[in-house]
Amino acid sequence: MNKEASDLYLNFINGSQKAFTALIKLLTPRFYRLFRHLGAEADDAEDLCQEFFMAIYRAGGSFSQERDFMPWAYAIARNIYLKEAGRAGKVKIIPLFEWIAAKNAHNEDENIDISRLLAKLSKEKREVFELKHFGGLKFDEIAQILKIPTGTAKSRMFAAVSDLKEIISRSGI
Repeated sequence: MNKEASDLYLNFINGSQKAFTALIKLLTPRFYRLFRHLGAEADDAEDLCQEFFMAIYRAGGSFSQERDFMPWAYAIARNIYLKEAGRAGKVKIIPLFEWIAAKNAHNEDENIDISRLLAKLSKEKREVFELKHFGGLKFDEIAQILKIPTGTAKSRMFAAVSDLKEIISRSGI
C-alpha cells in the first residue's frame, strides 16, 4: 500500500486529479481508523479525514519526492489530530482496545477504558505506542515522524509496554 499511495500522490503532484481521488479511496479507511483509535468519535474522525486530505492536497507542491510518502502523511495526520484534540470538547476520548475489554467480559460490572490506561503513559511513550499499534507503522517510520532515532522509538515502545503491564497488574485487570 505504501508504494501505491506514494505513486498516486506523485501522479497527483504531476497534475492527475484522478490520482488524488484514487488516493482518497485508498487511504480513507486507514486514516479514519487511526483517528478513531486516537480517540475521535465517528463524526469527528470523518471531519479529521477531510482536514487531512485538504492538508495533503494543499501541500502537494512542498512534498519532497525523496521522502517516503506514508511517514510524511502520518505526521500530517498526527498534527491535525493534536491540533483538533487541543480544542476543548471537540474530540471526545473513547475506549480504544475493545479486545482488552472482551478479555475481561466475565466481569460485566467492570469496564476497562484503555484511553485512561494510555493516559498514564508519558506523551513520548504514548505517541510511539499509538503510531505502532493504531497506525501500523514500522519503527523507522515512527522515528521519521517524531524526528527521533529509530533506537529511541524502539526503547520508548518497550518502556510503554512495560509500563502498561505494570499499570494493568496493579489495577487487577
